[in-house]
Amino acid sequence: MLGHQDVITKEEAEKIIEGLNEIKIDYQSGIFEPDYPSEDIHYAIENQLISKIGSLGKKLHTGRSRNDQVGTDIRIWLRKSIYEIDGLLFSFQKALLKIAQQNINVLIPGYTHLQRAQPLSLSHHILAYLEMFQRDRERLNEVLNRVNISPLGAAALAGTKINIDRYMTAQELGFK
Repeated sequence: MLGHQDVITKEEAEKIIEGLNEIKIDYQSGIFEPDYPSEDIHYAIENQLISKIGSLGKKLHTGRSRNDQVGTDIRIWLRKSIYEIDGLLFSFQKALLKIAQQNINVLIPGYTHLQRAQPLSLSHHILAYLEMFQRDRERLNEVLNRVNISPLGAAALAGTKINIDRYMTAQELGFK
C-alpha cells in the first residue's frame, strides 16, 4: 500500500515485501522465533526486517501506530475465532437435527414450574435447543459485523497526514 500510494518507492516496497516473505519462511521453518526483548510481534518483525534489508525496514510501519496494529491483530484473531465457533455451532445443530429426526415418535414428560405438565415430543424439545443455538450464531454474526472493520491507519490518536489508503489495506486483510 505504501508503494502504491508513493509514500515509498515501488522498489522499496518490493524489497520490504521480499524481506517479509523471507521472515515468514524463517518463522514457518522455526528459524525465526519472536521472543523477549521484543515488546510485541510488530517490533520483532521490524527488527528482523532491518537485519535482513537494512534501514529500509524502518519504513515498514509508516503511517501506522502500534495501537492500530495490535487492534488489527486482535480483530483478525476475533474474526477467525468467530468463524470457527460458528462452524462448530452449525455442526452441533446438524447433529441435534439428526437426533430429532430419529426421535420423532418418542414422547417425554414436559415440565413447567418443576411439575409435570403435558407430554411432548423429544424431537420438539431437541429442536428448541437447535433454535437457541441459532440465536447464538446470529449474535456472533452481529459481533462479526462490528469486529470486521479495520482500525489499521487510525494511528495512535487522530489518524496520520501520510497519504495512506486504509481501504486498500482493509481489503487486503479481508475486512469489510
